Amino acid sequence: MPGRASGNGPARWRVLRTMRWWIPCVVVWGVVSWLVLRPGDASGGGLPIPDKVAHLLAWLGLALTAWPALSASTRWRRATRAWAVVGACTAYAVATEALQAGVPGRTSDALDAAADVAGAVLGVAVWWLFESRRAATTRGQTTS
Repeated sequence: MPGRASGNGPARWRVLRTMRWWIPCVVVWGVVSWLVLRPGDASGGGLPIPDKVAHLLAWLGLALTAWPALSASTRWRRATRAWAVVGACTAYAVATEALQAGVPGRTSDALDAAADVAGAVLGVAVWWLFESRRAATTRGQTTS
């Protein structure tokens, strides 16, 4: 049995390493879901920032947490991850705007969805640039 225990060790650690990225992602998606789908009130949402900025920042957070989660759990190329994150965030933006039409005190707004997508694209761009810079630094160190 010792061989079996040692054989499960690396797989268990791989799962834990992957989950450490997915847990923040799921938490952020849950918070954003609660914020955009809770019933509205007459005060306009209660956030101290403009609505479109709030949407952009929320989807920026979604993209910033989804990217490393996908990176940890897939071997997709960077471009594939970028399309997957932007696609998932875009689908979620359209779905939440459609669902808001049925929530008391909320309205559906195409400009909110556009701000959502802009935030997702910005989040992907941040990760893309970070990984490009890291790859360039690594290449520079290995050739020295």
